[in-house]
Parts: sequence; C-alpha cells; structure tokens
Amino acid sequence: MNKIRTLLSLAAAGMLLLPAMPAAGQAADDAAVQIPTNTLRNIGEIKQLSMGEAGRAYHALVEGQVLYIDRGDTPFMFIHDGQVGMYIQLTVWSELPEIHVGDWVRVEGYTQAGGFSPIIMEHYVTVTGWAPLPKPKPYDRTMQQSPSIDVEWVAIYGRPIAMELAGDYGYVVVTMEVMDTQSDLFVPYGEQVFDRLAPFMFREVYVQAIMGTTANAHLQMTGRIFYVDGPDAFMLLDSVAEHPATPVPIHELLSYGKDLEGLIRIEGTVLHTAPGTLYVRGEQNSLKALLAGDSHCKPGDVVELTGYAKAQPISPSFWTVSLKKIASGPPPAPTPILIDGIELMDPDWNNDFVSLEADYVYTGKAFIPSSMDSADGLHPKSAQETLWCQAGNQLIEARLPDGVLPKPNLRPGSRVRLQGICQLTKSKDPRLERMIESLWIELADGDAVTIIDLASWWTTRRLLWGLGIALFACSLSLAWIGALHRTVERQTDTIGQQIKRETTLNERQRIARELHDTLEQGLTALSIQLRRIGRKVQSDPVATLDTIEMAESMLRVCREESRASIQDLRGGILEKMDLPNAIEHLLAPRMTESPAHLKLEVEGVRRRLTLFAEHQLLRLVTEAASNAMQHAAPSHIWINLTYLPDRLLIRIRDDGCGFEPSEVERMGHFGVRGMYERANRLNGTLQLESRLGEGTTIVLSMPYDGFLEEGSL
Repeated sequence: MNKIRTLLSLAAAGMLLLPAMPAAGQAADDAAVQIPTNTLRNIGEIKQLSMGEAGRAYHALVEGQVLYIDRGDTPFMFIHDGQVGMYIQLTVWSELPEIHVGDWVRVEGYTQAGGFSPIIMEHYVTVTGWAPLPKPKPYDRTMQQSPSIDVEWVAIYGRPIAMELAGDYGYVVVTMEVMDTQSDLFVPYGEQVFDRLAPFMFREVYVQAIMGTTANAHLQMTGRIFYVDGPDAFMLLDSVAEHPATPVPIHELLSYGKDLEGLIRIEGTVLHTAPGTLYVRGEQNSLKALLAGDSHCKPGDVVELTGYAKAQPISPSFWTVSLKKIASGPPPAPTPILIDGIELMDPDWNNDFVSLEADYVYTGKAFIPSSMDSADGLHPKSAQETLWCQAGNQLIEARLPDGVLPKPNLRPGSRVRLQGICQLTKSKDPRLERMIESLWIELADGDAVTIIDLASWWTTRRLLWGLGIALFACSLSLAWIGALHRTVERQTDTIGQQIKRETTLNERQRIARELHDTLEQGLTALSIQLRRIGRKVQSDPVATLDTIEMAESMLRVCREESRASIQDLRGGILEKMDLPNAIEHLLAPRMTESPAHLKLEVEGVRRRLTLFAEHQLLRLVTEAASNAMQHAAPSHIWINLTYLPDRLLIRIRDDGCGFEPSEVERMGHFGVRGMYERANRLNGTLQLESRLGEGTTIVLSMPYDGFLEEGSL
C-alpha cells in the first residue's frame, strides 16, 4: 500500500453551514503582522489558480475552521472557511501553537502547486477561537465522481470489510464498501484502535470524515480517500439488540425467495479455525465465516453466528458481527471424497472438512494473491508450502499453513491421505449452472498428511537418472580418448608445419639475397641510363620523351614489384600478422609522405586465408592505394574489408582526380593490369569505376573456396 498524503488536493464547491468565526484578537493580530498589498485572502480565490500560478508562491492570509490535523513527521491540516476547503502543509509541529479540531485559525503562508490542486505552505498560524464542527454533507455519487469537489466535510454510509496497519504512515486503513465501491478510510493509529474498530466491522455504519482526492502524474483524479479523526467518528446504524437476527439454516442462505433484511443468525459445528476465519458445518453443507477478531473456538464447538451473508462464486460466505459458543464436542470427522473428473465434483464440498486419497507428486510454493477473495482483505495470503498430488486425472494442491514444512520422508509416488478444508474455484463459464474449475485443500498442519504407502527410493525416475549418469560417464571417457588422439595428431601436424616453414624461410632468404644483388641493382642502373638518354635527345624530343617516360614507368613498376617481393621474402609479414594489419603496416609509412588520409575498416568475423591468397590480396590493395597517392592527389583513401560467410569483399575508394579507365594502359599504368591478373588467380572478380574529377572505386569479390587456411572458421 502506498498512500502518499501529499497527493491529497483541494478544490471544493458548495456551502457548509458553519457558525460565525470568533473575532477576538483579530485587530491586534493584523497590527502585529505586516501584510503585503498583493496578499490573497480568500480560499476560493486561491483554489481558482492554475497549478502554474499556484507554484509562483503568492503570499496568502486565509482563515478557516480546522477539520482534521496530522501531527506526524510532516504535519498538515485541513481547514474550511464555510464555502471551500484547503490543504495546509505545516512546518515542524513543535514550533506550532496548540491546535485542535474545531479551532478557527488564521494561516499566513505561500501558495504551492499540490498533487491535484493548489495548497498553502504555512509560515505562521494563529488560533482565533473555537466552534463546534458543522453538520457534514452526505457523500453521494456526485461527490464520488466530480473532480471539482474536494476537501469536504462529509458523512459516509457503508460497511467496513477490512482493516490494515500502515505503520510507515501511522494510520490504520479501514476499507469500506460505499455505494458498490471500496474506499479507504485513514484512522490515526493509537492504543487499542483495532479493538475499538472491531465492533464496526461488517456492519452498517455512519462516519464523519474529510474527503480528499488521489491523482496520477497528469493531475487526473484516480479516486477518493477519507481522513477520520478516530474510532469515535464511527456510529452503528444497526443494532443487534433492537433488531433480533432471523435464524436461517446454512444451506438456505441467499436462496431464491429468502429475501432477508437485517441481521441473520446461523448455527453450526466448528470444523477449522484460522486468523480472522471460522469454518462451520451445517445440516447439509459448510460455510466460511469471516471474523473481526479471534474466535477462541476449537474444532467440535457448536457456535451461533450473527451477521450478514455475502454472495461468493461457489457458495455464500458470512460476515460475522457477533459469535456465541453454545456447546463443546469432539472434533468432527472428515467427509471422504473421491475425485474422478471435474464434472463429478460436488459443490457441497466447498468449505467442508474432507478426506482425500491421492498420489504425492512434488512440493512447491503457491503464490496466493491477496485479492483472490474480496472478503479476505483482513488477512491477505502470500506464498505457502504446497503439496501437489494426483487424484484421478486431476492435479490437487494441498496448502500447508505458514511456517509448516511437509514430512521429511515423503517421496514422490507415495500414496497419501489429505485432510483439510476443501476450496473449490469456479470456471469462467457464461452459463448459469455451477461450473467448477479446480479444487485445493487447506491443511491444518503437517499431521493432516498421512502416508498410506511409502514409495520405494528406487523410483523409475531415479533409475533413469542412474543409467543416464553411467552412460554420460562412458561417453565422457570415450570423448576424452578421442580428444587425446586428436591432440596428438594436431601436435604432429604442427611440428611438421614448423619444419616445413623453417625450410621455406631459409630458401626465401637465399633467393632474396640473389634478387637484391642482381635484379634490383640492374634495374636501378638501367633507370639512370634512360634518364641520361632523355637529356641528350635533340631530335623529335616530344615523341622520344614520351617513350622514355613510358620506359621509366615500366621500370618503376618493376622496381616496386621487386622491392615488394624482396620485402615479403625477407620479412614474411603475413606470417606475423593477419591481412588487415599487414595492409595497415605497409601503407602507414607511405601515408606520411602523402597529404591523403587513410581509413581502414574491417567488418565480419576475420578469417585467415592461405599464404598465397593473402599475399596476392596484400599486393593488390597496396598497389591500388599507391596508384591513388601517386596519380590522383586524393585527400582521403578508404579501404573496407568485409568477411562474408562465403566470400571476402574488398572495396578501395579515393576522392582524387579520377581518370578514364580506357586510357590506363596507353598511359603506362601497368599496375591496373596486374590487379586484374591477381584477381583472376584468386577466382575473383575486380570492378574498377572512375571518372575525371569524381575519384576512383575498386571492388574485389573473392570466394573462400580453396583459399581458407586449415583450421580457420
């Protein structure tokens, strides 16, 4: 329960017949307090402010009669000036003058936005006199539904059906049926307050209270709550002495043609007692009777109950006003029942003390909502230890009292006898006939369960578990042997691969030295000689220079190819890192010599390809990036590697000057032809798109088939 008192708001309409306010000391108080000229002096004027206006803290000086006071940690009070009521948030109570209900007070403070309508934050309070409280207005449906009416002094007619301690707020919350709805009345907690309220439970009462309003976050009214000064505000409207109760057999309660007004008297034998509840057996069926206190009865007692019948889905319940023990006797015997299908369940079993044989299945907890029976508001239920048993084709719940555990030797499959109060639930069937949906049993204690036939420890389930564990152990041993065998094979393969790799590396070092001493030095000398020829040519210099430039371009490509081959043979960069890292490692030094900015992106789960495939891809990507830096003058170069489930997709894009692809070979750019050749070696496709002034995009799509490294995902 979360009753927040600051959600109370104020907006009242109508006229109360209040006596004239005493004027003694008024002039002296006005002289002592300097009041600003813009002071609001009328509660009705303040209540007409919007919430935004009220939140501006206008100065207020109002007068009214105190109808209710809360003296808790955050004290407040309700006052009424004869026309409109107002919620006053008080300062610390110890700093306030002595204030009582009925006092006329002058309150100086500031307006604030309340939880539903404007309120006043008190700054100073003066008691100016006292007068009897006015006659309250009858609480009717107009007040119940209209949000324009609030903080009214009202008279409520209804029947209290539950009470609960809200200890955090210092109240006893009395739930009362009022005009076919349930409303909460807040009564300050005090000594013997429950004992003083008990005589009013389940009876027609008249209560004087302050009506407040609860609202949501959008300041929409969600309900009414009432503040009652104490138990003395309750008054009985029915009298057991003045209106003798009509005796009625339990099986005739609420029967057709039995329109009984006022109190009813029933007799029966006590079957079971629980806090606030008594189960009694009549001539033909049994009854659940709700009490305001402890019955002090035991099973076997014959009792006379006076109260009111309440309609319930299966059979009526009873709201007990008074209880009288007539005689004592032995505990009653349970009624044996046999379950062989829902359609054969007898409605007379409801609330009766029964005996049932069933097969125990397992123990769990049943979470019983407090709202399962609106008449059980006095004692809401929670989680209970529950025995689940099989009776016929029905699964039955047998609920133990709070704190009681089942018998420790109870095993699944055991035959048990359950003794307790039978509870039937009604199905959601639109027909008028009584349709029962399920049954559960409320056990008195652990002894209400008797083991008839204890199941063997070696149940079918345990036997299957044992066989399963043995089979699992055998499977685990075989799996360990297989894993050990695979580990030995894997280590053998690893040793062989290491030997092969060392041999390959030694051979690469030898070839690299030979290439460096022959091909690289020869190509460099040839390049120098060609530049000298270019300077000496005099005749037809344009054609000659074009030819020489093409030759130099070819030599430059050859030299770069040889350098790359030598570097790969010597360094084995792809044996130290994967393809994306190798691309970034090789291009990073070149980017320092170019104004272009490189961005490398990798998507998907990285996979290692064969050394041949990764070598070809590395050369292709670096060639494309180098061509862009050397010829296109880009500001950005983007490289994206996307590892798809069946192929690798590489996209190289720049924002340089672009070119006409048909003119590439004529201009001597043989690196593009090399990229196409590398793509063909990898069974891939290469697409090149470029336009003058719009940059260049190269897309390579290469399937994994035949190029995945062994063991790669």
